[in-house]
Amino acid sequence: MKELTYKVGESGVRPWGEWFVVGLLPNCVLKKIIVNPGQCLSLQSHKHRQERWIVAHGEAIVTLDTKRIVLTAGETVFVPKGAMHRVANESTEPLYFVELQMGEILCESDIVRYHDIYGRVDD
Repeated sequence: MKELTYKVGESGVRPWGEWFVVGLLPNCVLKKIIVNPGQCLSLQSHKHRQERWIVAHGEAIVTLDTKRIVLTAGETVFVPKGAMHRVANESTEPLYFVELQMGEILCESDIVRYHDIYGRVDD
């Protein structure tokens, strides 16, 4: 069953920053994500989607399974379906990146959290 719950213009404010849906195609969602200075997303994985992140401004500290990857403007990383991942902004400037989600099910409920500094870990 295909589930696409996002709509262009939809957004969400999170403790680490915010996201905006900027485009939709079949089996694809394009988001702009802003991570505030000193903040990070939860360590998470997805059962139904893979992602490609492209840094537009700032420096991203990416955890991808056991790897630590530093990305700057113009650099990308591929996040396979099922991989544990997170992005952090350890700088004093906001981090802007684009996230392309690809999969049969694309929704906010496809997040499994393993660690979260804001207390949002799944039980």
